[in-house]
Amino acid sequence: MDSEASYWTLKALIALPGAYVLWRGYRAYRSRQRDPARLQDPRTDRWWRILFISGATAVFALVLMFALAAIPSLPRPLLYGCLIMMFAGALGAGVATFMIGWRSA
Repeated sequence: MDSEASYWTLKALIALPGAYVLWRGYRAYRSRQRDPARLQDPRTDRWWRILFISGATAVFALVLMFALAAIPSLPRPLLYGCLIMMFAGALGAGVATFMIGWRSA
């Protein structure tokens, strides 16, 4: 039981710096959007748009996959297509998150 707690503690310690960098980058993105006098950063803004779109795609594919799984006579390739769409969205969100952190550091 003790090793399980240390496992989750280690995962949290790894995730916290990434979450902090992501939050700091989001605050900078929102302040650039609100204040027209600040310099625009189109490359970082593009990565934020990619993050929002790919995250929404992954969530939509997950919901669609659960909804379609309730239909008993549904062909499997349709579910596999939803799974691929979900993985592509998650991969895009991961790459965008990395690039946002890279550009804000």
